[in-house]
Amino acid sequence: MWISRTGKGKNIMAVRTTETHIEADHYTDIDASDRVLWPWKNFPPHEMQCRHCGAVKVRKSAMDRLTLLRSHAGDLPMHVNSAYRCPAYNQQISSTGPTGPHTLGGSFDLQVHRGRAWTVMRAAMNVGFSGIGVAQKGATRSRFLHVDDEEHDPDNRMIRPTVWSY
Repeated sequence: MWISRTGKGKNIMAVRTTETHIEADHYTDIDASDRVLWPWKNFPPHEMQCRHCGAVKVRKSAMDRLTLLRSHAGDLPMHVNSAYRCPAYNQQISSTGPTGPHTLGGSFDLQVHRGRAWTVMRAAMNVGFSGIGVAQKGATRSRFLHVDDEEHDPDNRMIRPTVWSY
């Protein structure tokens, strides 16, 4: 289903929505105040965008799980460093290439460190995230946890559930 509308002084905006996903060519096409279209108030569309092209693709169940994770982690503020990545961008920056978990709309890199990382990792396992990547070396601002809820690795490289380090 396509949801199209015209914004004030903006071009026509289009958002594609299905039972399972929400997609937009650019994050600004999504009205974050529309709680029917975007019910995840703590995770705005700009945090879900591809840093290469601005496109958004999210799996609704993964966004619901991310919201549940935040709640189970004591409502800690969580900044999403990276969520959706278009295949071309993922090919450039990730060893998973053009079909990695970030290209599917259910992966999130959360900027957390030290004790918060422990709290979020424990909560991620409790709410059912099946892939957890740990990057806790180096400068504090570069530390993160990757979480995803893929049932299996798209290229069958990892059996799920799994944990890895960067």
